[in-house]
Amino acid sequence: ERWLRKAADQGHGNAQYYLAKRYRDGNEPARDIDEALRLMRLAAEQGLHLAQVDLAAMLVSGNGIPPDYAEAAMWYRRAAEQDSVEAQFMLGLLLDEGLGVRQDHEEASAWYAKAVERDHVDAQVRLGLMYAEGRGVQQDMNKAVKLLQDAAAMRHGGANYNLAIMYAEGIGVPLDDEEAVRRLWRVRGPLQAEAQFYLGLMYDQGRGVPEDKAEARKWFRESARKGFAGAQFKLGSLYAEGLGVEENTPLAFVLFRLAAEQGHIEAETAMSTLAAGMTPEQATEAEKLAAEWARFQGKRPN
Repeated sequence: ERWLRKAADQGHGNAQYYLAKRYRDGNEPARDIDEALRLMRLAAEQGLHLAQVDLAAMLVSGNGIPPDYAEAAMWYRRAAEQDSVEAQFMLGLLLDEGLGVRQDHEEASAWYAKAVERDHVDAQVRLGLMYAEGRGVQQDMNKAVKLLQDAAAMRHGGANYNLAIMYAEGIGVPLDDEEAVRRLWRVRGPLQAEAQFYLGLMYDQGRGVPEDKAEARKWFRESARKGFAGAQFKLGSLYAEGLGVEENTPLAFVLFRLAAEQGHIEAETAMSTLAAGMTPEQATEAEKLAAEWARFQGKRPN
């Protein structure tokens, strides 16, 4: 520790970087975000691309500090120009979303393409979607599918989800419900809830799998308990109307409210309609269920 501090104080970039990481991560010495930022900036200013990327990541995450996308973009750009693949992807992402910089889909696609050359899987997905939408690049479904398939081969959940939708809708590929279902099964990560909801729809409609209402409800429940508004609304509708389940107005109301709180317009209307006809006893039961749901997020409705 002593020699690292001494080297950092003498202006050695690598020492500043590694000491900054220690302050950031709170090992030894104790966590100190302000000191971590100070040292990380000193190392970044010396051109150390690892420090530039980590500093930018700290500024984007805002963990313990206010996010600063503009400064983050500056450091990502400096690192990207030094051929840092993570910086190339993240600079593309900030340009794509217009975070801290003027939104520029064309430049974003160029940085994604550089990251794709180094097999950055998230860049493959983002660039693939740009080709599918013709955003920042000329629309090219063949390139879109190829990029998504390459990412899916690396078990990227977002790639599999988007390919599933494309096969289910026949967008850029032949309509193939069975392939869509296979892709949905493979989705993990942030899009899993959406994939489970879509899988429920496939079972509900008998697309790519034998029609199975009970299996459909299972997947709607899985998605709803992960917080996906579409599944909460769908499951609430089943309980409101007693479709394949025992009618349960209080539970339907809770599910509609959960979806409505996320901006689901149909759920807002359905919640208001149910509320107008609920008895005091049902309203009390709904409040109880809502409290249980909030306390035990992830618990399946019975």
